[in-house]
Amino acid sequence: MLEGKGADNKVIPGDEGSFKINVNGDGTEVGFDYKVLITADGGENALTGVKFYEDSEHNTPITEAGLTGQVAYSATKDAMNVAREIFWVLPDSADGINDAPAMAGKTGTFTLTMTAVQNPDAIANDGN
Repeated sequence: MLEGKGADNKVIPGDEGSFKINVNGDGTEVGFDYKVLITADGGENALTGVKFYEDSEHNTPITEAGLTGQVAYSATKDAMNVAREIFWVLPDSADGINDAPAMAGKTGTFTLTMTAVQNPDAIANDGN
């Protein structure tokens, strides 16, 4: 759940934060490539202006292609688990992106979907 500075922790324009996800490769017998997709609901009352990033400086947006990574095989317990932090921001109207009054009363539901594909040749990265 995204928590903001508004009443009852509601997200308001200008808010930003982060959350962590864990890619758990325990029990996997080969390395793998993974992709995490973030999709917003498309309802009439949807708040779709939230932007997601790979970095706290908001320089690397997470696009429709998703957040990707690679995990190399390891027989060591927990070595194939990857913690990733996803940063989010709801720009304010000063950014020229969102119109604060138009966002009033809107809600947002976002779905994270992870897929993994075996990759026996995966090289270590993502801190592994």
